Amino acid sequence: MIVSCPKYIISHCAKKKWSKDLSLPDDYNWREIFKHLTLYTKDTSLFWFQYRIAHRILGVNKYLYFSKITDSQTCALCKLEPETLLHLFFECTKVKQIWLDLEHWIEEKSGKVVIFSPSTVILGTLEKDIGLNIIILLVKKYIYQTSRKRRNILFNDVRTYISNYYNVEKKLYQHISFEKRWSIWESIFNNNS
Repeated sequence: MIVSCPKYIISHCAKKKWSKDLSLPDDYNWREIFKHLTLYTKDTSLFWFQYRIAHRILGVNKYLYFSKITDSQTCALCKLEPETLLHLFFECTKVKQIWLDLEHWIEEKSGKVVIFSPSTVILGTLEKDIGLNIIILLVKKYIYQTSRKRRNILFNDVRTYISNYYNVEKKLYQHISFEKRWSIWESIFNNNS
């Protein structure tokens, strides 16, 4: 199924809350963020996952607790703070280390310096870098899935998760399409260690 959302609109309430939580400027380009999302992937599960994050409707413990679906609002990974979207995907001490390890891995393998901020982690980059935005989405999905299973989050597993997705896309996409998406990030998948 191909996702097409040329007039993708995020609710005013979600924009307002993300603007506050992420300290976004008044002229933040919401339209570009969601326009890019439709370019990143044809994988509807990734698209739907990011859609739920953007609209603040992804089930995390704080919201599930207030809805009386779970017994605790505490983060499933660190077990120290309430589990909000921002906490789970960026502020949690265990997750922060994953982003730092990812920055280091990318720089070591490709020579590119990438610094993940709360806004790039939650909403993606405004750059038209499809590969980087897919990597961010995949790491978030890994974090979410691992937290729901109440397992330890490990960077080696993150690398494997990203590499497996890359290898699947390499087999599925035509050469030109694949190169457009991944060419500048290919070095991080070579001699994967």
